[in-house]
Amino acid sequence: MGASMAIETWVVGDRFATFAELGGVQTYTALRADLTAARANAGASGRRCIRIGQGLNLDEITELESIVADPQVAPAFTLAHVASARRCNPRLVHKRHARNVMLSTPTIVDDNVFMASLCLDDDCDELADHLTGHHLQGTVLAEAARQAVLAVSETFLLPETRRFAMRFVTKATEFNYHTYAFPLAVRLRFTVEAIKRGAGGNFAATAALAFEQNGAKVADGRFRFTALDGEFVDANETELARQAIGAAP
Repeated sequence: MGASMAIETWVVGDRFATFAELGGVQTYTALRADLTAARANAGASGRRCIRIGQGLNLDEITELESIVADPQVAPAFTLAHVASARRCNPRLVHKRHARNVMLSTPTIVDDNVFMASLCLDDDCDELADHLTGHHLQGTVLAEAARQAVLAVSETFLLPETRRFAMRFVTKATEFNYHTYAFPLAVRLRFTVEAIKRGAGGNFAATAALAFEQNGAKVADGRFRFTALDGEFVDANETELARQAIGAAP
């Protein structure tokens, strides 16, 4: 007889405990307990494929990798979706704290088409005080879309000499929600529909974005934005701030 098929289980952050009650899903804390038990009872029957969903931070993912690599655990557990759960450098999305990064490093898949994975940390600001039912709230996807504008621009659209020296100004947005997104794997497709380049790395662009889960589109939108020299934008912002309070230059 051939080897039995592995049982698939999703692991999500502890914040998604309600979702984990549905079956086929475990919180990080519950899974870690199972892995610890497997380590203590080598030779457990069956095999489980653990798929990383939303809510885990880098330390938790690293710890799961370490435990599953243990010779006493490895025969019974494997990890999937590890690469897509690793967040991009916070600088790419203009964040100070890694917990607030929502995307993997974008990759190019076709002319002007880029892909990234949603990868949420339980402790990110957008999840801190709003979580109802099983789904991801719409503000999370909207923020992830905004971060995609930054990550794709910094990685692919700007000249290397102008990376991290520009400011991005949103001119218009449109966002549509088609169905719930749940704390499992979510892919983001980013398509640059038009781009007009100027001097010094400046550009104006329009991009279409689509979030996909289980082969279905859960949300999509469009951003019209510009990238401008950082010093110019900072000076302009300061002047507008003075005008707002009636301060003399």
